[in-house]
Amino acid sequence: MSESGQKKSLLLNGLGLVLRHPGAVVWTYCFNLGLALLFSLNLHARLSNVLDHSVAAEGLNTSFDLGTMGAVAHRLGYGVPSAGASGYLGLPLYFLVYFILVPGALFGYRMNEPGRLAMMASLGIGFFWRFVRIALMTLVTSALVLVPFGIALGRWGDWVTEHTVGGPQLWWQLPGWVGFGLLAAALRLYWDMVEVYTVQLDGLIRADGTPDRRVRRVLVPAARTLRQNFGRAYGMFLLIALLGLVAVGVTGQVAAHLLPQPLVWPVFLLLQAGFFLNLLTRYWHRGCETILAADFPLMLAVSVAAETLSTDSDGLDGFGAGGRIVTGL
Repeated sequence: MSESGQKKSLLLNGLGLVLRHPGAVVWTYCFNLGLALLFSLNLHARLSNVLDHSVAAEGLNTSFDLGTMGAVAHRLGYGVPSAGASGYLGLPLYFLVYFILVPGALFGYRMNEPGRLAMMASLGIGFFWRFVRIALMTLVTSALVLVPFGIALGRWGDWVTEHTVGGPQLWWQLPGWVGFGLLAAALRLYWDMVEVYTVQLDGLIRADGTPDRRVRRVLVPAARTLRQNFGRAYGMFLLIALLGLVAVGVTGQVAAHLLPQPLVWPVFLLLQAGFFLNLLTRYWHRGCETILAADFPLMLAVSVAAETLSTDSDGLDGFGAGGRIVTGL
């Protein structure tokens, strides 16, 4: 790693990378919004069964009535017909889009490519099963670490409830839940780096001339990079995540105050702005992690007969000033 690489600001350079390639954020938001609108038809059908023939619901046409909405929410779980299984298809489609667009965006960040949908989709399809494997590993490791932690917190909460009352209950339990969140963030950061290095690994060519697609090869390098840069990487991750939560919280709070107004579309636009900003912060994470991976490129062992070839590249390929294809892996 060069000396100049050590002085790079993850926050500023990561944000600049995302803003120079806005297509990833825009297309991901459009797909999420489309899926939300499509699979909200289930909720619309259920609400129609409750509200279409209700005189009390007429007040919702001109204003927001909290009492009416409370009664509707209570009735949705009692004898209201469902709109079928269409609502259950939203989650698989969401992950399908995620496993395609995210690796395409990471490749675009790394190679300084524009965020065109066709480019991201074609590249993302090539990384699809690798990102599925990473997701499964993330799920397993998170369960092994966080589930026991959560069980311990639950038992601690039961003890606190039995021995304290009122406000002190919250203060006794708060440190544990903060620790749970910090641990979950650290795990998320590690697996994010694994994803970034997996995209970087695709630039390495094996002895048989095929790209190296072994996810296990980046597990140790990702951990090593985080160990060497944990302070600034983890601080970056928490700060950006906090900004995303603040964006959602502020827009949600303002939207709640606008609910009694006769017009609905300002509330919708405000909430969507909060969701978009939260999504932007998630890609800001990706940009920062791409910068970090470029400063600390993969250093994989090669055989004695390995041959190193230099290629020209202007992108953040993670192999120094120019691209580097390593054979004999």
